Amino acid sequence: MPYVPDDWTASFARVHACFHNKRHTCIGYATRTVYMRFSKKSLVHVFLLSLAALLMLILGLLQPDSALSQGQPTPRLDVTVEAIGSANLRAGPGIEYDLVGTIQSGTSYRMVGRSAHFPWYLIALPESMGWVFKDLVKVNGDLANVPFTEMIIEDLPPGNPTATEFQGLIPPSITPQATDSPVAQITYVIVTNTPVPGAATATPVINFQPSQTSAAANTGVSVKVNRTINVRYGPDVSYPLMGTISDGPSYVVTRRHLPSKWLEIVYPGVPWQRGWVSGDLVTVIGDVNLVPVITGTEFGFPTATPLPPMVVTAAAPWTTPSASINQVLTDLGSDINNYLISRGFVAGTSRQASVFIMNLTTGQAFSINPNVAYTAASLLKVPLMVAMYEKLDTIPDRDLAWLIASMIVCSENTSANRILQFIGDGDALRGAAVVTDTMRQLGLSHTLMSRQFSTDNPQATYTPFPPAFVPPVTTGIDQIITQPDPEKQTTPADMGFLMAAIYQCGLDNSGPLISTFGGKITQAECRQMVYVMKQVVGRAMIPDGLPTTDINVFVAHKRGIIDEMHGDASIVFTPGGDYVLVIMMRQPTYLNPTVSFPIMAEISRRTYNVFNESRPLAEIANTKIPACSRIPIAFVDTLSSANPPPLN
Repeated sequence: MPYVPDDWTASFARVHACFHNKRHTCIGYATRTVYMRFSKKSLVHVFLLSLAALLMLILGLLQPDSALSQGQPTPRLDVTVEAIGSANLRAGPGIEYDLVGTIQSGTSYRMVGRSAHFPWYLIALPESMGWVFKDLVKVNGDLANVPFTEMIIEDLPPGNPTATEFQGLIPPSITPQATDSPVAQITYVIVTNTPVPGAATATPVINFQPSQTSAAANTGVSVKVNRTINVRYGPDVSYPLMGTISDGPSYVVTRRHLPSKWLEIVYPGVPWQRGWVSGDLVTVIGDVNLVPVITGTEFGFPTATPLPPMVVTAAAPWTTPSASINQVLTDLGSDINNYLISRGFVAGTSRQASVFIMNLTTGQAFSINPNVAYTAASLLKVPLMVAMYEKLDTIPDRDLAWLIASMIVCSENTSANRILQFIGDGDALRGAAVVTDTMRQLGLSHTLMSRQFSTDNPQATYTPFPPAFVPPVTTGIDQIITQPDPEKQTTPADMGFLMAAIYQCGLDNSGPLISTFGGKITQAECRQMVYVMKQVVGRAMIPDGLPTTDINVFVAHKRGIIDEMHGDASIVFTPGGDYVLVIMMRQPTYLNPTVSFPIMAEISRRTYNVFNESRPLAEIANTKIPACSRIPIAFVDTLSSANPPPLN
């Protein structure tokens, strides 16, 4: 006798519930074939039930979510974003939409939506929303919990918006969450579903195929390489070089470009963590057809190369600017810049570095990532030493010679403050102003000092600070991105030109130190400066990139180190030619010497090898800075002598 199983009603209930909840896995219930014997009446009954289930499925697939049908996302409170530096907010998910505000690092905002077609996130402000490009923010939480939406934002009318105007858009509990620094004022906007006048509404340039986009990481597609290849800002060799990848790890593919066959990968070498590689140079792991496709020449995100050229010809303020540097120095600059990028120090970000190199034979010089101010730290002891010799009318006595050696060789702050007090006629604060003025007279206007060096001994603070607020000195360059100390700043170029001036003065009694100060600084004094900088303890940083066994190679240098900034300014003497090399590196948090010191040494090695092609150095050393507990009597004798040794 034909029968129907006793649980057919329960099975149907599961199918009905599945369709009601719009789960795509319901297809398995509706299409599953079950071999059973049915009576004619039972067959009709089952047929009608199946037809009803099929109709429910169709209606469920056609009916949009109620929230999305109104263009309004249902916010998830467990996903937040924080700007990497600062980020613009726009009226829609693209740079063609109006700018409606900005956010900065230090505050977290709830993400309430994301575009299904473009890499943009919708975030909640205290009274409204705004779109931010995904590579400009850090995401905390699971993006899978954030609904898709394409809503557009209009300008805020006069007056404060009422709660009714934002009902259903922003939960009352959504407020910015402070992390570790205040944020700038935000321009508030109202969210609507009306396109912004003039905004592009045609088919966007980015055409994903297939249309249903998904995170590329979910496709399981990645690439590997068996040699070093370039990573670029766009899908063609005409785009600027961003960095390189090498044999070893695999890199997730996020998008592919047609017809060029270039692939966008997750690239950790830059803050936005994306870059393009040629598909012909990589091995693809997985089905590349699962990766979203884009076409055209615009990629739906802010232009990745708004920065000025990173390797720039440099000329001292007292010389006629050189038209260009030779190809050898040009290639060296590009090589160092690419190396810094590969190590995660990228111009225009909070983790960056700048370099200055001058050929002391030809005078040709260049800067990498110029016109950025850094905290000067103990690098300022070189300008202080110059200012001291400019004031000094006689050979240093033994007490002053000891202070000079202590300040440079051991980088002793208390000794430096004693010298500041000396050049300030008893006032260390006035002495700091003398240092700034000395650099200004040389045309090195990006260096400033308005306070003495800090010490562990509170009794060593010789001058009270002025009771009135003194605004920070502006120098005409970027004094924001590295958050430099407002009272102690410099640049690699300023330090490099000063080191070159000391070299020229000590070499042949010429140059800006001689001409600017009317003979107050002498050749013997410049030689004393070079001599004492040769005695700096340890070989960490730039010296670690130089040979240790060649007696014709030596370096005069001064380090500057604080938690987040490491710098080294040097004059390097080699058989292939003498040169100046200055490196400054900074990141927002503690900069580990195990990271920065080898990078500086490697830059030093590459520079040395360019000047000494016939005797290249194969690898760097990696040493630490030893303790400096005493000053040898020979140092004091030389610094108080009228006849210091020549430069080399």
